[in-house]
Amino acid sequence: MVRKGYLRKDNMALFDSAFKHAPIGMALMDTSGRFLKINEALRRLIGYDEAELLNRMFIDISHPDEIYKEVVQADLLLSGRLDSYRLEKRYIHKEGHCVKAVLHTSVVRNGRGMPLYLIAQIEGRDCPETGRETRRYEELYRLVTEQSQDVIAFCSANMDILYISPAVTVLLGYAPEEMVGRNEVDYRHPEDPQLPQIWSEDRYGQTSRYRHKEGHYVWFDSTVRIVRDENGAVDSILLLAKDITEQTKTMELLNNSERLSIAGQLAAGIAHEIRNPLTAIRGFHQLMQNGGAKQQYFDILSSEINRIESILTELLMLAKPQQVKFDHNDIVSLLVQVTSLLETQAVLTNIRLAIRCEHRSLYLRCDENQIKQVLINLIKNAMEAMPEGGDVLIEVQAAEDRLHIEVSDKGKGIPNHVLAHIGEPFYTTKEKGTGLGLMITQRIIANHQGSMKIDSRFGEGTTFRIEFPLGSEPKAAEIGKA
Repeated sequence: MVRKGYLRKDNMALFDSAFKHAPIGMALMDTSGRFLKINEALRRLIGYDEAELLNRMFIDISHPDEIYKEVVQADLLLSGRLDSYRLEKRYIHKEGHCVKAVLHTSVVRNGRGMPLYLIAQIEGRDCPETGRETRRYEELYRLVTEQSQDVIAFCSANMDILYISPAVTVLLGYAPEEMVGRNEVDYRHPEDPQLPQIWSEDRYGQTSRYRHKEGHYVWFDSTVRIVRDENGAVDSILLLAKDITEQTKTMELLNNSERLSIAGQLAAGIAHEIRNPLTAIRGFHQLMQNGGAKQQYFDILSSEINRIESILTELLMLAKPQQVKFDHNDIVSLLVQVTSLLETQAVLTNIRLAIRCEHRSLYLRCDENQIKQVLINLIKNAMEAMPEGGDVLIEVQAAEDRLHIEVSDKGKGIPNHVLAHIGEPFYTTKEKGTGLGLMITQRIIANHQGSMKIDSRFGEGTTFRIEFPLGSEPKAAEIGKA
């Protein structure tokens, strides 16, 4: 059996030969379980040609009753908690009948220990099943699920809980039998992003909160695996959830620290912005004392006071820790508010902020304060990349069901050796930077089911591209409730 290790180039020819001529079935798969290559022995065993299996999943030819066990074992293998695993299982032959076999699966990793491929060895069994081996591996499987510190749940296609491991008692306070038959959404925090209604992918990752039996919520990092039937429809869903409460608390402390750091950096510009309306107020107050009050003076005073209030509100919202609350927010409006807050600092550094958007409103289901922090971080980075001044362009577009935001500068760009470390904590090229800003930015984006890419050419500039699921305009009832 091929053990956990590395395939060197000088061994590839030997491996290919052994793979091709092995007397038992062999398959090479990617880490999602998709077939990349099979040998002749496996073709004879299951009836499919290699071309018919390419880009199909191992679960497509597995008996439905045994998919769950193998998916759990594969996840344990990829996470490093197993070096290999062995299962007695049934495959569905191309002609429709079941084929009994013994499966050995191992993993090939790169030099950094990251999984690259799965190697499966499949040996057909013609003899009648005694049941002894099956019972032994069912017992081993039971021990794995019951001793795991993470929650393992097996759900129906509509997320009704069919099985959940005993770890849920320690982490959420419920006995497994209390949750079986209930829907996963009954325990999920109502303000957290919901799982997709249409499963376009076979694997999802998500961070969300689940309700403890005592009423409080616990943060989990979840992996969702989709099990499909022979027609490609969702048959069942496997959920693996890891308690990340302590990591979340640490992230909140870093988040608050970075938020206060930003507020401090903006203080000089905000002080300048407030001093201007105060000067106007003082001047018109003196005019009113000397020459009597005019309605025009009151209008100007009211406008300047409102300006001060707006600036202070934005500053306090940025500095004060806020409870996470997901609502349908207008991203165009949020951008206008953020650029208004940064405008004075931009003027002081000879930088122009420009927003380009063909829509008056585009909606994103998000936490308003966190998305503002993301936008401030990215725009401030763009401004700091141009110490001699220049233009920062913020473009917003909607394409199908996705929202795209780009923040571009014409600075010096980011060298490749630095680009590889972007987002790592405490890695920074700034004299007074902490490296936490982009790390927190990436975390917030991920928690909003988004992604971020960085395109940079040294000497030409940098563009940060972020993408989110496009939200819908809130209904009148929701607006009134807010």
